[in-house]
Amino acid sequence: VNWKVCEDLWGLLDKYSVWKEMRRPQHLMWTLLFLQKYDTEQSNAASVGTSTKTFRKWVWRVIEEIAALAPMVVVSHGKVLCSVVSLS
Repeated sequence: VNWKVCEDLWGLLDKYSVWKEMRRPQHLMWTLLFLQKYDTEQSNAASVGTSTKTFRKWVWRVIEEIAALAPMVVVSHGKVLCSVVSLS
């Protein structure tokens, strides 16, 4: 995932999510790592230096937040075609 996608995603999460007061940038990075590698929680948690419980808690919260954004963004062939919300 390139930095622009991460920046846009972070902006949308920051604007529309329920966990924005507690979520930190590393939680998004953990989630992207999990989605890319789809390794065990124990392995991923160890690689980012946190407990399995904390890793699981934040990864699944952020995954749910990303899923909730789906109706707001339409993507085709990796390009955003339209967005109900501003991406910048």
